[in-house]
Amino acid sequence: MALSEDRDGNVSLYINDNQVASAPRIVQWAPLNSAVNLSLFADGFESMPIKGTVDELKIWNRALDGNDVKRAMFSHDTSATGALVYYNDFNAGSLDKEKELFSRAGMAPRTQAVTSYVKMPVAVGAVKSEVKTPQGRTAYDTGNGTAVYITPSEGESPEIGVYRYANIHPDSLGVNTQYYVAASEVFQIRPFTDSGEQTIDIELPVQAQGGKQYQLYACGLYEEQKVWQKVADLVPGDNGKSLIAKGVRTTKIADKILAVLQNKAAIEPSFDGSFEGNEINVYDRSQTEYNISARLVGGMSEPEGLYEITSRTGLFKVADNMKFVNGKATATLLLDIDRLDGAKTLTDTIECKTNSSMVPLVITVNNKMLPDNPGKAMTFQNGGAAVQTSQISGSLNGLNNVTMMGWVRIDSEDMLKGVKPLIFFRSGNGAVCGIHLADKNLRFHWNDGYYGWATSHYFKPTDVGRWMHVALVAASDGFHVYLNGAEYFRATDVPAAKINSALLLGQNYQGDKWYKGAIDQVMLWNRALTANEIRRYMLDNPRLDAEGLVSFIDMDHKNDDGNVCDVVTGTPLTLYGTASNDDFSHMPFHPSATLTQNSQDAEAGQEVHVASPQGVTAGFSIGVMNGTPYNYANAEHAELVPLSNSFYTLTVDKASPFSDGQKVTISFSMPEITSGPAVKLALRPIGSTEPFTTFVPQLAQAGGRISFEADGTSLNGGCEMMLMYDATEGELPVRVKLSVDGHAEGDTIILGEATDKITVKSRVISANPTSRVLVSAVESEYASTDISELDLKGSAEQDIVVAINKDNLNRLAVNPVTIKLSGVSEGSELKLNVALEPVVELSLANNEDGGNVIEAKSPYTSFGVKAKLLQGVLDGGINIKVETDPDVTNLVNTSLGTMLSNGNVTYSDMLEYHQADNEYDAGWNLVGNPYLADINLTKKYNIMLDEEEVVKYLYQYDAASDTYTAWDMVDNYDEAQRLMPLQPFFVQTRQPGASIVITPEAKSTSINRRVFDHYMLHESRMLRLALYAGDSDTPADRTEVKLQDETSAGFVLGEDAMKMWGGLNSRSNEMSTVCDGHNLSVNVLPGKQVEIPLHMRLTSTGKFRIATIKSYGYGLNDRAELYDRVTGLRRDLLDGNEYEFDVESAEEAESRFVIVIKLYDVATGIGQEEAVARPSVSVDSNTCRIEGLSGKSVIEIFDIAGRRCVYTTTQGASSAHQLPQGTYIVRVRTSSKDYTNKISVKQ
Repeated sequence: MALSEDRDGNVSLYINDNQVASAPRIVQWAPLNSAVNLSLFADGFESMPIKGTVDELKIWNRALDGNDVKRAMFSHDTSATGALVYYNDFNAGSLDKEKELFSRAGMAPRTQAVTSYVKMPVAVGAVKSEVKTPQGRTAYDTGNGTAVYITPSEGESPEIGVYRYANIHPDSLGVNTQYYVAASEVFQIRPFTDSGEQTIDIELPVQAQGGKQYQLYACGLYEEQKVWQKVADLVPGDNGKSLIAKGVRTTKIADKILAVLQNKAAIEPSFDGSFEGNEINVYDRSQTEYNISARLVGGMSEPEGLYEITSRTGLFKVADNMKFVNGKATATLLLDIDRLDGAKTLTDTIECKTNSSMVPLVITVNNKMLPDNPGKAMTFQNGGAAVQTSQISGSLNGLNNVTMMGWVRIDSEDMLKGVKPLIFFRSGNGAVCGIHLADKNLRFHWNDGYYGWATSHYFKPTDVGRWMHVALVAASDGFHVYLNGAEYFRATDVPAAKINSALLLGQNYQGDKWYKGAIDQVMLWNRALTANEIRRYMLDNPRLDAEGLVSFIDMDHKNDDGNVCDVVTGTPLTLYGTASNDDFSHMPFHPSATLTQNSQDAEAGQEVHVASPQGVTAGFSIGVMNGTPYNYANAEHAELVPLSNSFYTLTVDKASPFSDGQKVTISFSMPEITSGPAVKLALRPIGSTEPFTTFVPQLAQAGGRISFEADGTSLNGGCEMMLMYDATEGELPVRVKLSVDGHAEGDTIILGEATDKITVKSRVISANPTSRVLVSAVESEYASTDISELDLKGSAEQDIVVAINKDNLNRLAVNPVTIKLSGVSEGSELKLNVALEPVVELSLANNEDGGNVIEAKSPYTSFGVKAKLLQGVLDGGINIKVETDPDVTNLVNTSLGTMLSNGNVTYSDMLEYHQADNEYDAGWNLVGNPYLADINLTKKYNIMLDEEEVVKYLYQYDAASDTYTAWDMVDNYDEAQRLMPLQPFFVQTRQPGASIVITPEAKSTSINRRVFDHYMLHESRMLRLALYAGDSDTPADRTEVKLQDETSAGFVLGEDAMKMWGGLNSRSNEMSTVCDGHNLSVNVLPGKQVEIPLHMRLTSTGKFRIATIKSYGYGLNDRAELYDRVTGLRRDLLDGNEYEFDVESAEEAESRFVIVIKLYDVATGIGQEEAVARPSVSVDSNTCRIEGLSGKSVIEIFDIAGRRCVYTTTQGASSAHQLPQGTYIVRVRTSSKDYTNKISVKQ
């Protein structure tokens, strides 16, 4: 702080180098009264004492300007050095020894003062200081014949000060001398304004020694314990007498002490991401994974093998250790989020596991997570509260997109009379904005206007004592007012807000003491929240880093003085009248899931469904709540007990959509409940603190659902719902559902290096008051559970943490883990598998000394790489890529022709177009698999080609059957296609200059979410037949027929695939279809009823079989038959049957068979234009709904690994299925069609 008075009586006040006030002295004639003692922190009568600290007290006998004030903050070096007449540095150690520098006068405490000495953390003794506005390369005098040069990136910068400290050495400020040598004095480069993204080059007068590395480091100016962090690498200047840091953001060096450090030989880690000072703010439990990078400095030699790091406190677990390549390495850390429970700030140090070769990396973790319960409320009995801070008003003033919201409880009918502000701002000049009650009607002020607008929201006398959620959204389209999630909207042009006062809670004017009730969960946003966001934050906390959050007062967080405060700004509440923070809030809070539904949506397997009368249009938001609601038990219905310890909330998007006499049917998905006493539905208004009084009897129980018919008006204004049963009528079966997020039963969970636990979710579906459910892990030699019994009196959803002892696992196998429940009626166990994360060791083949050194004895040297699986299981092969030094990128050939390639491989110059007498024989090329891995060339992204240049079919030789198979490279994925390393295949070009590109995606021969196309997504039908000789289960040959609209009935090159005959070893038995005199491997043709001749070329006689090996697209009533002209028999090829026949002569079999296909609409006479509408597939949360079904339908759902997760047959119009998070293909087969859809399920 600085106070300055000039010759004309103008007084200026500076705080932290900023002039905050300036005005003429009120009494111009009165000079400074030097006849009284100088007082600190008290006036002459010792009134208004404070708690504080003072240092560097200086008085000049002249007025300092702003530049000198900035210099004097950290230095005695000003333009008025001779005018300094008073100086007290407070360094004597005790007050009785303290002497002022010039007068040597002592200092004494006032009678009531309590004094002590503390260490001053701020470096204030700079021997030289200069403050300038740098333009271009600007010199700052250091006072010893040298200069620091500042060069702004944009030519000019706001004021920057440079301070040199000759009497402070970096070693005394905590620089770790084991890893660094201080190469400079301490200095400060201070920007005096928040310059945003402003960057500067800093040129320092430090001469580098050859071969040494230098870096600019910084530590906090005000930190008690100095922690040094790297700012930038330094490079030598042109003259060799300076070091330059380029592109330094001024915000990164604000309030910092700087020093140049020379690296000793070490490994230097850094924290990846925008974490200033290696400080992490954790806002929710998903923020667990972080990365660090490391580099070699000071001539450190590169470690061989795996470089292991560790956590000093265990706050972090090391998921991936370091492997140095070209002097750099990375590692992954997993934060143990459970360690933050109950903690505000924790620190950890990451260091080398075996020695001190790595600079310790100190990481600070701040717990910014909010609780999952509403905690306590602020209750008033003739009181009110205010939050006085410009941080709130300054963030909202001048905006026309603002949101105010919170829970309120009115405890007296007096509050329903007149105008009663709830969440409010009021100051002069029309600056009045907020939510208020006006004779029961929920209204708002905006710039002291609009308060006459009546909304559709009313508080009733029966709402006294009930928690009600209120919200106001000022948006570009008008004003939105919400009560318990129901919206009132009025369109208008919204003016910019005038908000200049304290935030008032239960007050019209600051200091009011009339509010009777409670307030909680107050949120202010500087943006217009959507209706869905209002309903979301009505029932849950925000993240503290949520976009636009200006203030959040949850009445639970307190400052260091023990006062309830705003979580965002830290400002305490000022309380007026009688206020208490002892009572807990009792509104429903923190749903485990949220469902949305329109009033006219059909039931389709939802967890909860509300069927509304015709003519009612409304949207519902349904929260699934874990645990029991407050005060739910009704003494007059003591026989009713919860079905499980859970309940539901239901909010409606508009006020009172239901009228008297209208009924709604509310149904719940409860397939596990098949017996026991009837269930009742308990209802009460949302936020009610009274017991449930409405109990709706069960209407029906069928199809895995329990339904109830309730009065529609009971849903108006929102309600809470709870399923209960009469315990005196008998016991319910005990049922518990077990699951693991992201995994289905039977899945294999891969345990990473830092993972040794699995969280199993348990949800109690039904239980009885005396029920007990014991928990155990069957494989006790390596698996154990953290609890031995479920708490059936607690929440319905509980976590079971399964600890895995990795040392006892089979390291090279899949290990079963079975969680068993005792005391349940059914569903007593969950079966999973675990395996260690695969670790593969690579080495040079034939390299006994282990040095991995290649001796190149010719310009082209090849080498083998050996892979050894050390732990884990591998599903398929592994991908290998080669990395080389940037300056020798061509040292190892990783393009076409090498087996280690992990890039695209282009066939262009080597593809030729050879002319022939006809197009069918022209353009044939033999190429090969370019990778050291099996590849599949039938997937999108795996191969790129232009069908005008290259025929889309490849031909692959099968030595076992001595035949060629045609594969479609464009239309859809075929999991059976596989090319081994170096294996050749034929492609046919159609013109010169053709090219194809094979991508590394081809190495992924399993289905993945990028290329999953397991079934054709266009309107076609495919039938693939295989020919078997004798009793062999290996196909001798195959042929394929596709029915597809807008194709040609005749042979078309590229649309159809020619038959490439095998018989290279004269032992092939081959089969094809015939079209226009051509033999085809793939025959594509249009139509709904076709007859296709089969041609067989056999080299043997005896027993043969023809069977369908794959088909898609056919409806349940479609027919595909094999007609035997010799016997007259017909065999349906779509029902899984095969046809066995004897061949007496090869000539007899050549034209013996015909394929006859009849599609449903032709066979029944139903035209294509009358076909049934395509079923619709939708996803809501984790529920997949298929609607629009008619007649018999078969539903199959496949995951991204191609596994069938669902298979069911239904006669209904809809079907619903719960799925874990992931990507799926839904296949629906109806009487006339085969449909597929790709869906993504997100929790």
